[in-house]
Amino acid sequence: GVRPDAPAPVVPRARGAIQRPGGLVESDAPPQALFDLTRRLGLPSSLEAIGMPGDALDDAAHRVMAASGDDPLVPDFEAVRAMLDDAFFGRVPRG
Repeated sequence: GVRPDAPAPVVPRARGAIQRPGGLVESDAPPQALFDLTRRLGLPSSLEAIGMPGDALDDAAHRVMAASGDDPLVPDFEAVRAMLDDAFFGRVPRG
């Protein structure tokens, strides 16, 4: 088995590794922070940039709605479609 104190030597390094990425983002809001980090790292920040065709957004929204069932975090088709539109054009995530 693994000794309970086995991770102890790496704890100080783990704290530093966790704190370092914090300097890469300037927002406490997770969607904004992830968006900022993506941009700072030079990663694609839009669905268009990763090859999704614009005419597939309606189908994607319908798929999200079908897969979400009664999930209360998925409000309605229009909200999902608006989120996908923002993601397609690389707009900053809303609230």
